[in-house]
Amino acid sequence: MDPGSQIMLPLPRCSHLFFALLSCAAISAQAPGSLDPTFNPTDVGHGKWDGLSTGNGINDAQLYCAVPMVDGRMVLGGIFYWDDATSRRVITRILPDGALDTTFVPASINGGWVNALAVRPDNKVFAAGNFDLVGGVAHGGLLLFNEDGTIDPGFNIGTGFSTGTTINADVNELVLQPDGKLICSGNWLTLDGDTVPRVVRLMPDGQLDPTFNVGSASNGNINDMRLQPDGRLLCAGGFTTFNGIPHNGIARLNADGSLDTGFAPAITGGSQSDGMDLRADGKIWLQGNFTIVNGVLRQNYVLLTSTGATDPSFVPEASGQHFVNSIAGQANGGLLVGCHLNSPNGEPVQALFRFGPTGALDPVFAGTDFNGSIEQLQVLPDERIVVCGSFTAYGDQGESIFTRLLPDGSVDPELHPSSAFDLYASSILRQPDGKFICTGGFLSYFDRTAKYVTRIFPDGEVDTTFNAWWGLDRVVLDAALQPDGKLLIAGHFINASDTTYSSRLMRLMPDGSRDTTFLQNSIVLPFFRIALQADGKVLAASNAHMYRFMPNGDLDTTFAAGTGNGVTYDMLLQPNGKVLVAGGNTTWNGSPVGPIFRLNTNGTVDNTFSTGSGMDNGYVTDIDRQPDGKILVAGYFTSYDGHPAYRIVRIGVNGAYDASFSTGSGFDNTTYLVTYAPSGDVYVSGNFLNAEGSPRVRFARLNSDGTLDGGFDPGSGPSTSVSDLVFDPQEDLYVVGGFTSYDGVGRNRVAKVFGGTSTLIADQPELPALVIAPNPSQGGFVVDAGAMWNASGDPWLDVVDNAGRIVHHEAWRTARQEIAISVAPGEYFVILRDADRRIALSPLVIR
Repeated sequence: MDPGSQIMLPLPRCSHLFFALLSCAAISAQAPGSLDPTFNPTDVGHGKWDGLSTGNGINDAQLYCAVPMVDGRMVLGGIFYWDDATSRRVITRILPDGALDTTFVPASINGGWVNALAVRPDNKVFAAGNFDLVGGVAHGGLLLFNEDGTIDPGFNIGTGFSTGTTINADVNELVLQPDGKLICSGNWLTLDGDTVPRVVRLMPDGQLDPTFNVGSASNGNINDMRLQPDGRLLCAGGFTTFNGIPHNGIARLNADGSLDTGFAPAITGGSQSDGMDLRADGKIWLQGNFTIVNGVLRQNYVLLTSTGATDPSFVPEASGQHFVNSIAGQANGGLLVGCHLNSPNGEPVQALFRFGPTGALDPVFAGTDFNGSIEQLQVLPDERIVVCGSFTAYGDQGESIFTRLLPDGSVDPELHPSSAFDLYASSILRQPDGKFICTGGFLSYFDRTAKYVTRIFPDGEVDTTFNAWWGLDRVVLDAALQPDGKLLIAGHFINASDTTYSSRLMRLMPDGSRDTTFLQNSIVLPFFRIALQADGKVLAASNAHMYRFMPNGDLDTTFAAGTGNGVTYDMLLQPNGKVLVAGGNTTWNGSPVGPIFRLNTNGTVDNTFSTGSGMDNGYVTDIDRQPDGKILVAGYFTSYDGHPAYRIVRIGVNGAYDASFSTGSGFDNTTYLVTYAPSGDVYVSGNFLNAEGSPRVRFARLNSDGTLDGGFDPGSGPSTSVSDLVFDPQEDLYVVGGFTSYDGVGRNRVAKVFGGTSTLIADQPELPALVIAPNPSQGGFVVDAGAMWNASGDPWLDVVDNAGRIVHHEAWRTARQEIAISVAPGEYFVILRDADRRIALSPLVIR
């Protein structure tokens, strides 16, 4: 169909608005199943700009180190498994704009993590940490990657580093010397069987350098190292002696590994030094948990002279009680500090602030609030600031464990401009005002923090008046909207700023803040599905359990809490208060049940609902209810009560097989989602590639009788199945899931798909217009469809206002039908769709 085609219908002379609306709709008309390009047009999709994550919707990804290359690329190491939706285990390389460098495909590191990196002049990369097997081969905490990510076999450390009890001891820091030798520090005792505790120097091939000997080394971990221009090595850590000589937290070694006894800062009030940085003038920044350095008050950080004395020119201004995680010096003599401090209300804050050269706090610097730890700070030659850690937000911007800041502390706009959701979305619901609530495992939406639940406008723009990212710490799987605009959410989260709150069921105010009147309940299981009863009570399903809660969050003891022996994937509240439960259970509270069963209003099993002989060892993933009470069922099965049913079936109110819904050969793989549309159509998504003998990639539409709707063509479909969908008034679809593209076009986890009346205005001169009389009307009128009349396929009629909202919907039963509506005076459209999915549209004026 030509997107520019139009249908010309008779219009009242006065209706310029009608003409504009109709022309607009006609120009944008697209084939059903195609992507709406006007929704999030800047979303490049394909997982780009996702950044680093573990991919499971839980905040456990961490970045420990980032090393720049001369061409602007950076190598990153830590605990993560994905980079821009591509598998990258604990090490990756990014381009200057933050996108994944696909030319670096590192061998998989199994378990463990990367603590430190070093890049050689030939762009080969040393990676050190706590790991053993890499690509199935033992590498004991240190290896060398070629520029393409393959392992360089010319660098060999034998069995690797060991504490004496484990092979994969921690290697905490690396220093690459100009001559190609590599210094390593950590908590090990031996390397390839040789006793060389905590710090060694290796030759370019991985062999021990016999010219470097530290003796017994330190009596505790070495956490950081810095190589001075003169070849001497500074070591900081949790030790109190070095080579048997007292050295509390810091020591300096000569080029041959011997202790520089002339360098002995006296650090008291703590024994842990965690990080260092060198100034161009040879002075040394040191951080740790100390309070006194050389008899001078210096809490957590200090500037030392090259001899180890406390430099009196830097006296840090008081900045509150805090624990310093990382520091970095700047070219002007200032100091960046990343720390954990207590705010006035007692809640922890991960702060980033800057001292000037004399120690005065810089009031201009914008950096303050990360929501997770800052593990490493690094100042680039152009004064931009690299930050690594466990955070997912910087202020209200979504920055997941890695970011780059401009010198003033603002986020560098050239770094990964976020593209829609950075992780999967599990559910979507539409508010009465047309906005959409989305939940899932995501952490950001475009350039804003959106932790697990957010609200967007119909065009995809984020609603900045809704902020629910304040404390949710894990995935939100489902949501239900109350009539008063409050939002119930359920999932895996443990707390939300309030550590005393342990329930996985919560209620939010319309602005996203927590509703404290919804009390904590005693159930701490993760909830997968929730449903809101008319009386305000809440049903919640958790794996093989189900509970009902009072409107204030208390457990409803009048409902028999249920326990099954399998997984509960979905539940459906019926108008009579009974509850359909779907999944893989065969018993419920000890009673035999099928993959679908029904509970009475008190939670007991309803034996009047029966699936007969059930399904062929399959399970049910999703159910939906039609207005007539029949139930649509999706899952992994090939029969129902002895009847062929290939992953989709419709059943009667009490569970009987519905032979009037026939899908023939059905779907060739699991269906995960089935949704009934107001038009009577049925949308299905899953892992399938074929539906009823025709190619359909993970998304399809069925007619009301179960036959495949050939007029709905998703092309190559979503890259993974759709998790949830909702309709707008024109019955176009908003879909969410884990997909990163739709029909080859990039869309990260949310998209709008043409499917309803807006897609069907086409140049069809043979299609007559509706005759409406009287028009204008006072609410009562007759619609004559003429040749449009077709009794099959459940045709229907809608009255739509000039904002596109459906104000009246009813089945179409005769060629000429009387309509009575009660709406405000104004201009409307009357829309009729027949069994062939064609459309007739005529304007209507209500006075």
